Amino acid sequence: MMSIDLFNVKRLKNRIFFQYDNSLLLLMLKDNRYYLKRQTTKLSSNMLKINPRGDIMTENATDQAIEKAKSKGAAKMAQIVYILYLIGIVVGLTGLIGLIMAYVNKGDAPDWLKSHYQFQIRTFWKGLLFAIIGGATSAFGVGFLIIFATFVWFVVRCVKGLKVLSKEQAVPNPTTWIW
Repeated sequence: MMSIDLFNVKRLKNRIFFQYDNSLLLLMLKDNRYYLKRQTTKLSSNMLKINPRGDIMTENATDQAIEKAKSKGAAKMAQIVYILYLIGIVVGLTGLIGLIMAYVNKGDAPDWLKSHYQFQIRTFWKGLLFAIIGGATSAFGVGFLIIFATFVWFVVRCVKGLKVLSKEQAVPNPTTWIW
């Protein structure tokens, strides 16, 4: 004879979920018949969580889903910073807005995104340094080459950052001076 904790019963559509002996039981109504299915996965918590599709979620799965959603939102902010930098080549003010956004979001980001924000911040300051050097030496003719090289370097770094960001990976070496 099995005893069921009635405080831990959830109903969703034609399914009834309940916990028994740290396992999950599913009672389904299909074709006017009831079917009992035992979920062999051990639950880490006494509370059942079921998403709107009827999938069973343990406490760890719920936490992982929340973390993944937060990570995607933060990744979107890093993507916006890269795009602002690229637009900043034509409209200089957006690059500065991107820098501020990178500084603001750096503290709350997951570790893999912190490398992107560090990469973005360093890209801005190094690009500004190279542009100033190019502007100062443009009277000698060398400056135009430095400005062009800075432009290419800046675009490549932004595109590389966007590519790595789309894979949801950290920038391999965010402190590098090259690419």
